[in-house]
Amino acid sequence: MLLFYKDILLYVHELKTLYGCDVGDTILFNNEEICIKGKTFLWKEWFTKGIKRIENLLDDKGQVLPFPVFQRKYLLKKTSFLHYYQVISAIPGHLLTKAKSKDLTSKSISHEDPECLPSN
Repeated sequence: MLLFYKDILLYVHELKTLYGCDVGDTILFNNEEICIKGKTFLWKEWFTKGIKRIENLLDDKGQVLPFPVFQRKYLLKKTSFLHYYQVISAIPGHLLTKAKSKDLTSKSISHEDPECLPSN
């Protein structure tokens, strides 16, 4: 399990290095601004299903997905209604607004993204 956490941290570091920007602000896991019972969290089921950013919790219009839609979209078996809404309620308003303003659900971070152009 320790290797799993190390891989996540390496993933975040690689993104920051490759694209010269801090993409960590809307990342769900190990984000000091998104805490449940005062602690950051990491749910392996979500991570392995590709749920890594706040944007993954939003629909095409920037609205939070209803739990049944979220569960079907990602084929989640272990996530309960309570877990989902704990996360939703733990996301600070400014991060939710930032996630809504980004269009990262339909595209991956690329060099064309002005926020993530390499530093010179």
